[in-house]
Amino acid sequence: MGEEITALELLQQVDIFQGIPDLILEELLETAETHAFEKGDPIFREGTPGSGMFLVIGGAVELTKAVTRGSGQRLALLDRGQIFGELSLFDDLPRSAGATAFVTCSLLFFPAGPFHDLLDDRRAFAPQLMRNLVKKLALRLRDADEEIRELSRAGAH
Repeated sequence: MGEEITALELLQQVDIFQGIPDLILEELLETAETHAFEKGDPIFREGTPGSGMFLVIGGAVELTKAVTRGSGQRLALLDRGQIFGELSLFDDLPRSAGATAFVTCSLLFFPAGPFHDLLDDRRAFAPQLMRNLVKKLALRLRDADEEIRELSRAGAH
């Protein structure tokens, strides 16, 4: 199955945590909760309140967007080291997509409250983390733009 690594080593590999000192990452891990899901289990549903961000430790998670009643469009299939649900760190709006365990998976959950408290307490690292998160969100927005462009082209034919 893949090599075993510590939670700290995993965070060190995650793009949004690049440039963040290990001491801060360890403090962040102290706020995290570990959750396990079986294949097909909902992690959260689209439209429900968001309360934090997830990081895939192992397994895979499918993100979907409802398109018609009873069916959804796959947005992404995420595996180890990928984050999702990060929008709930910035707004109080409902989840913009649903997340389901694609296979048995384990996740770290970073609740928004303790995450913001750590940002307030450790202001020196906050700008780097915010730049990393904005960069990640910008990449996702660009991907969504490209997907819309492709759907538009397909509809024009």
